[in-house]
Amino acid sequence: MSMLGDPDYKKAAYVFNKTIEKMSYRDLLLNYIMLDVDFKFPNSVKYPCIPTRVDDDIDIYPKQGRSTITGCEYFVAKSMGCRLRVRTGVIVPFKKVEDKKSNKTDFNINYFGPFRKIVKELQYKRRQYEKKTFLNYMYKEIGNSVYGQIAMGISGRTTYDIKTKNYVKIQGGVLANPILAGYITGFTRALIGECMNNIQELGGRIISTTTDGFITDVDDLENKILGLENNKNKERFYCLKLYRLFRDHLTTFENSESDPRALEIKNIESSGIITFKTRAQLGFTNGGISAMTGFQTRNIDKSFLIEEFSRILKNNDNKVIEYVQTGLRSASDIYKKDGHVIATYKDRRFSVEYDNKRCIIDINKNYGLYKEGLLDSKP
Repeated sequence: MSMLGDPDYKKAAYVFNKTIEKMSYRDLLLNYIMLDVDFKFPNSVKYPCIPTRVDDDIDIYPKQGRSTITGCEYFVAKSMGCRLRVRTGVIVPFKKVEDKKSNKTDFNINYFGPFRKIVKELQYKRRQYEKKTFLNYMYKEIGNSVYGQIAMGISGRTTYDIKTKNYVKIQGGVLANPILAGYITGFTRALIGECMNNIQELGGRIISTTTDGFITDVDDLENKILGLENNKNKERFYCLKLYRLFRDHLTTFENSESDPRALEIKNIESSGIITFKTRAQLGFTNGGISAMTGFQTRNIDKSFLIEEFSRILKNNDNKVIEYVQTGLRSASDIYKKDGHVIATYKDRRFSVEYDNKRCIIDINKNYGLYKEGLLDSKP
């Protein structure tokens, strides 16, 4: 959010292929740009960075196709050698301030950022408290809520309305702006795609990627990517350098050292990992990786989970776990039927069928997709 500029709507314009091709990396990364493109990545690219919608719920990242992308994603795809043709597009430039001290190879971040001040203040307040403490979580939640306000009303989600006693579409507030929300998600995808492409360049492997993170086997990844600066294609880490510039600004406070690191290590897994879904990763180390969206793992011994998931993955007939999900009564249920907030229990089925949205290359004939070792994949 700190990177967001003040949209200069008076200078908004249509852009086409020739205009985009002449834009510098600074123009592509630091303006609101939305493009309808045809694209085709080289065969050598293992991790294409352009999402293509299959339906309302699923996006994949194919080698070629048609998609709607941001200027940031266009830039990163171009740096990978992707051939792109812009059918049409729109640019809403940032209101910029001329900085005579900056040179042509620098990013000029001397522009008004509508959320930069509050993001920096929240960073400062969070640093006053240890991680995983209440107040640290509170200031983190405030920051996340600001982004939620920017994107509110865009997805078409509904909520229960006690006045009409029906579910109604959530409306955006005064901060809601699809242009700003699109830039945030677009830059995040571009940065993740850039990192993945550099992991391939470094000879590393990627196990899983989600909205704003990934699992890889490359140690000290950020410094190794920056070490590629001597590479002929210097554009391959410009998103990372830009993000580090903002991180340095946001963490610069009086009497404290700044922290420009862009990538944060959440967990280290050294003993092994079971992976079969985009959001289903089970590490062997206690306290290590354990991400099982849709399946409640709390209060369950990890060794039991490892044994159970391994057994089911080997079973080609029934790759489903049945369990009881605990929760609380919903607000609409309490309003309709009265009563109190109490625990609820529901029977659930959790599928362990592979769905990482990529094609497995070396399928084990004896165990289907189950194999002791990381299976390679392709788009």
